[in-house]
Amino acid sequence: MNNIRDALFLLDQLRAIGPPSAKAVNSVAAACARAGQYDRTFSLLKELSERGAWDSFSYTTAITAHGKCRQWAKALALLRTIKEPNEFVFGAAIGACAAAGRWAEAIALLDDMEARGIPSNARCYNGALSACDRADQPEVALRLFEKMRTGEDERIRPTTISYTSAISACARRPSYADRSPALLAQMRRDGLRPNAVTFGATAQAYATLGHWEAALRLLADMEAEGVAPNIVVLSNIVNACAEAAAWKPALALTHGMSSRYGVTPDVACVNAAIKACARAQEPAAALELLDGLGKRANVRSYGTALAALASCVPPRWEEALSLLTRMRSVGLAPSLECHTAALAACGAAREMREVIAIWQGLPLIAI
Repeated sequence: MNNIRDALFLLDQLRAIGPPSAKAVNSVAAACARAGQYDRTFSLLKELSERGAWDSFSYTTAITAHGKCRQWAKALALLRTIKEPNEFVFGAAIGACAAAGRWAEAIALLDDMEARGIPSNARCYNGALSACDRADQPEVALRLFEKMRTGEDERIRPTTISYTSAISACARRPSYADRSPALLAQMRRDGLRPNAVTFGATAQAYATLGHWEAALRLLADMEAEGVAPNIVVLSNIVNACAEAAAWKPALALTHGMSSRYGVTPDVACVNAAIKACARAQEPAAALELLDGLGKRANVRSYGTALAALASCVPPRWEEALSLLTRMRSVGLAPSLECHTAALAACGAAREMREVIAIWQGLPLIAI
């Protein structure tokens, strides 16, 4: 912030003796964009526009700023006004599409570059891959990635970012998730080192597949490669355990996260551990985790704990009702899922009076 303030001050000093150069204004505008001060960015660029002094750097900065503001349509409209756009301007426009998940537009921009004979690069392709990832388009992402890998143009060879985006694009779809570990293996064969984001995306794929043992092995791989696990990696591994009802590994990882990895489990991570306990019909462990969250517990935390109480044999319906009351006492409105779990617990225990009471107490919006 101080650097931006100093730059703006120097720009004002220059204005006192005459119009500052386009290079000076562009540099400050770009710095403001990097700092997230987009109003100042556009104000400075407007000053250049009024002087008729815009160049490719100005366009790139403006398009980048529009992208950061999720204004992809404005970014593309601005691109269309440029008579001779270069790869940097196109790269900024592709980045704007990527931020909004506009995969078709990002691919179209790559095609436009090729048609115009404008050389592309890995950064442009990575932006398009990111758009496919955000838009949940694994098939398109894989086709684009394969073009990068097998094409003759060395400038678009896959980077760590390319592999990570492709892995992430496949990770959430059960029919594609097994491609993520294969891509990680290919990445190593190509001599590229995965980072924490890469491992996090691979762990998400294992969660989708329910391959908890393979997910846990990622931790050993990370240690061997000198990559420190972050909360995303660890949460995804706990999620993999949850999908497979592997509650003991989920608990061990959650409880040992701070001491072993220096990472404090967040609410989403603990919720995943509660889910593991619920699927394994271990309500006591689920309730212990819920209590450990204290005031951090959210509706999902309670809903998953309620599911644990409903799924065990015999169902612990009285504790389920108590949890509903506790939620309201801490200012949380039970969701439809919470009520459904409580209904299931009471129904399985044949406590029909309680079932009717819960049903009658459901808010109309939930019904």
